Amino acid sequence: MVLPVKSAVAAIIDRIPLEGARRLAGRAFGLKVFYITATSHHSETIELPGISDSLMSGKIVDQRVAVHENVDRSQRLTAHTIQPALLSLNRRGGFALSGSHLYSRSPIGNHTPKIVFPQVPVAGEVYQAKNRVYLSVPRADSSIPTGIYVGSLAPHNWFHWLIDTLPVVHGLSQLPAEFVDYPVLLPTKALDTQPRREALDTVLQGRQALTLSDEGFHRVGKLLMVSGMTTAFPRSLGPLSESVRNNGRIYINQSALRSFRERVLSQLGLSDARQQAGFRIFLGRKEGSARSYNQAELIEVSSRYGFNVVYLEDLSFRESVRLFTQAETIIGPHGAGFANSVFAGTGARVLYWSWTDQRGDNWYESLFAATGTEARFLPVVFDGTRSSGEDRRSASYYISPNKFRDQLERLLLDADQQKVR
Repeated sequence: MVLPVKSAVAAIIDRIPLEGARRLAGRAFGLKVFYITATSHHSETIELPGISDSLMSGKIVDQRVAVHENVDRSQRLTAHTIQPALLSLNRRGGFALSGSHLYSRSPIGNHTPKIVFPQVPVAGEVYQAKNRVYLSVPRADSSIPTGIYVGSLAPHNWFHWLIDTLPVVHGLSQLPAEFVDYPVLLPTKALDTQPRREALDTVLQGRQALTLSDEGFHRVGKLLMVSGMTTAFPRSLGPLSESVRNNGRIYINQSALRSFRERVLSQLGLSDARQQAGFRIFLGRKEGSARSYNQAELIEVSSRYGFNVVYLEDLSFRESVRLFTQAETIIGPHGAGFANSVFAGTGARVLYWSWTDQRGDNWYESLFAATGTEARFLPVVFDGTRSSGEDRRSASYYISPNKFRDQLERLLLDADQQKVR
């Protein structure tokens, strides 16, 4: 059956009042129902010592990034064992199945995670009704005895690799000795470039990394599931509240991020790297990149203020980290390269341009808040030629050179005033 038909059938089956009858009806159509279960209900919580729960969230106030005052501090880096498990490393963040249970990363608060996204199904997802998730009957493509799940949110994206995944891998050094031989399970796509592999090597600390396909399922005899660095996944089921829309849904574990930064700098021999006065970089996008804009005009304006264009894709991981540790001022468009600002030195200044968020995706704002980076925001104006159905996050846009110059001068003035103080 095609997906829309399967979804419709699952919705009908879900109306059956008796659980046993629902299971039998699902089996007849190649479906199986799983119940979302908190990992803390399945096994003893293993806390990763030395990693505190100082979660940070940022938001835009008067075109500047500010720390969100009502910061939730209820999540620590923890782990739970699940055995046996069927693991999906899908790009939505992944999940594990055991018996009739479905386990995802522990959410902040008590909300029900959103597992099924009908427009972009993964891992055989068909339908969700509250805590009930219908999947095409899962089958294992491979089998391994043990492994550690650290999440797989958007494994192709450098931002999520650097901010969501690697700090958790770094935190595995705090696990009890009994788990020292457990390999980290990662989607194959996560290691498809040399910089990604270089970055992973800085935090493995001798642990094995095992890559698996992000399609299908993998049987793991004993799985250790570790909670996330951020609150990006699992996303809450249902519409965003007004508070989340206004303030954002992304929180970042500040102490874990700082510990990760120190580890990377130490491994790369950059612990003594310092900012260079007047060193200013413009994060360029090469021709043909997504979200084209009037980059040439902005480069011309910024060059008058001493900015040099850099293309991060041309650099090794160490080179890009060193660049950010030395930069006094960093400017550029919405893009994964800004994840490297985790390595920027104290007092670094940022100007970035992006669309005004209405999805609670305050990624950059929370990263800048967690790292103490002083950042200014410049909203983009989208190209009116785009089609009505086009996702604006992929659309071309235009930045007024005059508005850009004004924000740039404000940023540099802020920096000069800070030096005087």
